[in-house]
Amino acid sequence: MHWTQDSAILWEKASNLLWDAFELWMEHNEAKMIAPATLRNYRETVKPFVEFLSQRITRPDEATPMLIRQWLTHKRREGVNPATLRNYYRIPAQFWRWCVREGLATVNLAQATAGRLTRA
Repeated sequence: MHWTQDSAILWEKASNLLWDAFELWMEHNEAKMIAPATLRNYRETVKPFVEFLSQRITRPDEATPMLIRQWLTHKRREGVNPATLRNYYRIPAQFWRWCVREGLATVNLAQATAGRLTRA
């Protein structure tokens, strides 16, 4: 087998429980008959969050509130507008609440993160 950068990324994703949790959450939402456009929005918003986290941790139960603050800082530095920044907080928070309900994480990152995003 020829090892490529794509192979390395696939291997990293395969060995990362965060990615498993993300895919299970997406399947859970699809089973709830959520509209395709909403599912697409969830994937487009939460996938970058999982990519960000997976560079730092491999399991949901390793996450800390500091990581969500780093995530939001990262997105702000990318220049996202305040409404989009709220979505980059709100939608991953839904994913994380599901992780807690499913026993994949013990700390609700959104709840444990101090402060609220305010409207600009």
